[in-house]
This record gives sequence, structure tokens and C-alpha cells, in this order.
Amino acid sequence: MMKNKRGFTLIEAIGIVTILALMLLLVVPSITKTLKRNEQKKYNGYLNNLKSATESYIVEKLKEEVVIGDEYYVTLGNLIDTKFIRESIKNPENDGVLSRETKIKVTKNLDGTRYYTIQPHYLLPETYTLVDYIESNGTQYIDTKVIPNSITTLKLELSFSDYNESSSARSFVGVQSLDESAFSVAFAPSYSNTLNVFIDRTDDVEILDVTDEIIANQNQFTLENGSVNYGDQNGILTSKTTTHNTSLIVFGVREDDSITPFSTYDMQLYGFEIYDDNDMIRDFVPCYRNSDNQVGLFDLVNFVFYTNKGTGTFEYGE
Repeated sequence: MMKNKRGFTLIEAIGIVTILALMLLLVVPSITKTLKRNEQKKYNGYLNNLKSATESYIVEKLKEEVVIGDEYYVTLGNLIDTKFIRESIKNPENDGVLSRETKIKVTKNLDGTRYYTIQPHYLLPETYTLVDYIESNGTQYIDTKVIPNSITTLKLELSFSDYNESSSARSFVGVQSLDESAFSVAFAPSYSNTLNVFIDRTDDVEILDVTDEIIANQNQFTLENGSVNYGDQNGILTSKTTTHNTSLIVFGVREDDSITPFSTYDMQLYGFEIYDDNDMIRDFVPCYRNSDNQVGLFDLVNFVFYTNKGTGTFEYGE
């Protein structure tokens, strides 16, 4: 006599699939979390090895050059070239690979011990193409998402062209408010060779007389703790005391709720770094995204691409 072979009913099959799906929902995140944890441990191990390699480099190569109270910087490139480090280091949080420009800050304490701080600098992802600079023509700008404070430092590599004497849009980087708090840098529209730096109140301004050569050629502008430098010009301002609730704009200025793009000149930006005290919080490099040719600034600290928030499009130089 043949036995009656009974298969699964539709309801039973659905039940089994549901149970398997629930099991996957429980198991897969756990496996993913474990793998991510292991990758993070590996990355932390690489960073510890980096500090150990720096210690060996200091002892063997520099000996007594690092003195008590001083800071000294060793780059990953230094360690690779001298064979103290061989393998590349990848951060699983953002898939970023540390570049040769990654700095290890060495501080010698009063008791003779040394303290090591790693300042990561990543390679631009392969999905982006690095360019020499990006250029605005007076309608583009980028929101840095950084709210400046009394210890904010700005470092910009820039140049300008095509002066527009009729322009009233003066600030090429900044934020300012009706309550007279400010943190911005502007050209006087009636006289192109005057650069005004507002660090606190509107009556607290450093005026730098810059030549056409400084304006037209690539130069670094630095604003740090009231010290202002641009080309061969420098000045000292009092420390900033006012605070802001809104973020810093580059290629323009934020004035309370409105943003005015910079149109006094066409502006070329080669690089832009922002520090909170000694900690780099933005390291912008000019590039375009390969998938759509969108031009903007890529932040190598947080691995975020910042695009134009104004109208038109940025030009770029290769």
C-alpha cells in the first residue's frame, strides 16, 4: 500500500519563510556589528602602531631635537620613507585611507615623556577627481556647516580676478548678525586694494592694504586668534568674544537669515582648512564628482562632499 506523501500547505510555507526572515533580521545585524567591531579594533591597532612607530622615529632620527614644552610634527610620509610603517591604514567608519600628509603631533611633557596626537588626513575617494581650484563668478557659495567661535582658525589658499567696482557683495568668507557679532573677511567695494577683517563687532576691524599682485596670485589667508595674514600683509585684532547660531559661508557671507554670494571679484579657491583650537574640523579640497561632474569641495576630515548652494555652477582649474 502506498503511503500518502503530504507536502507543505501554502500557509505552512509562508510561516516557514516568515520565521527564516525573522531569523535573518536578528542574525545579520549581529554579524555586521561584529565585523564592524573587528574592523574598528584593527584600525585602532593601526593607530597604536602609528604612535609606536613615531616613538621609534623620534628616538632614532631626532634624538634631542624635541624639547620640553615644544610641539613637533611627524607625517605618515616620514614614517613610510624611513621604513617605520609599511602598510596603508584604512578607517572602516568612512572607508578613508590615510594619506602621507597625516600628521602625528609630538609633545614633550615636563617629566620627559612624550604625548602623541594623530591628525588624520585622508586620500580623496576614487569616485572624485581632484582639481587645482574651484571658481565662483558671484552667484555660487558653499555652507561649511561650521559655527565659528573664539578659537576658530581659518586658512584659505585663494586668488581673485575680474574686479567688479559696482559690486556691493564684499565678504568672501563669513557670518555676521544684526546684533553686530561678526566673523568675516571683505573687500571694500569702492577701493579694491583694501581688505577688511571683522572678528567681533563692526567697529573692530583690521584693514589690510593689499597689492594687485597679492590679489591676483595664489596666496594664503590666515585668521587665527586675532592674528591676520594675507600675502605680505598682517595685523592683530582683539580676541573674538561674540557667538553665533548660524554657520560660516565661503564664496559669500551669511547675514542672519539671508546669504549674499561674493561678487566683488571672481574668486578661485585652492584649499580651505578650518580649525577649532588645534583640531582640524574641515579640510576642504576642490574636486568634482565623477558620476555627475558636480563641482564642489570635499572635506577630508568628515568625508562629506559640499556642493554649490547658490545658482549657476562653479568653474574649475586643472
